Amino acid sequence: MKFIVVTVVYNGEKCIAETVKSVLKQDYEKLEYIIIDGNSSDNTVNIAKKIISTSGRNVNIYSEPDFGIYNAMNRGIVRASGDYIMFMNAGDSFYNCAVLSNIAKQIKEHGNAIYYGQANLMKNGKCTGKNNNLSERSYLKYNTLMKGCMPIHQSIAAPLYILKKYIFNEEYKIRADYDWLLRCCKDGVRLINLNFVVCNYDSSGVSARAKYKKIMKYETRLIRIRNFPVLGRIYDILDMMW
Repeated sequence: MKFIVVTVVYNGEKCIAETVKSVLKQDYEKLEYIIIDGNSSDNTVNIAKKIISTSGRNVNIYSEPDFGIYNAMNRGIVRASGDYIMFMNAGDSFYNCAVLSNIAKQIKEHGNAIYYGQANLMKNGKCTGKNNNLSERSYLKYNTLMKGCMPIHQSIAAPLYILKKYIFNEEYKIRADYDWLLRCCKDGVRLINLNFVVCNYDSSGVSARAKYKKIMKYETRLIRIRNFPVLGRIYDILDMMW
């Protein structure tokens, strides 16, 4: 089984090194690494190339203008070939060097599914806590997911064919990953909780900034109603009650 890890970055010279090193240190051998750079004007690409040059890993860097983070992620999906794909964007990192090996064991045991784990929430290099451990049962009942909650995207390992089928809808600027996961659940794709920490997540990212909260709320409502017209409106009412 082959893993593909995709890193999306733009002008990330201050944080790209940690991300690249964490991917290259994975002890799982069948790994393809793709870096999608948005035509950075700083030293991002040179830093990545220097680290990669001594790694012996299969790494491809593409530097070109894009139309936002989900457009860049879709470009990575199109270029990927393998079995399971993960996104580890600039500023984020794997929790330890055995993450992919541990996920592979779970896939071997449980079969084809979307796997998700926990994430350490990081800010200025320090851990500020963990995201909630969302149960598989809640997802299958849509309860947790319909509330707008989802695992940290960097903690998700998904079959590549599912990403190619349910490609990110670039209409959404912040919640295209939520839309993607909701569409997968709607079509009956299994979600399996790994029950271990997968990544260190930079909680100062775009979707975590206060000024984007209104956009997140709007996109969440829109995605729910588009996928589940009746249930989505019910949860709109419940949102006001909560």
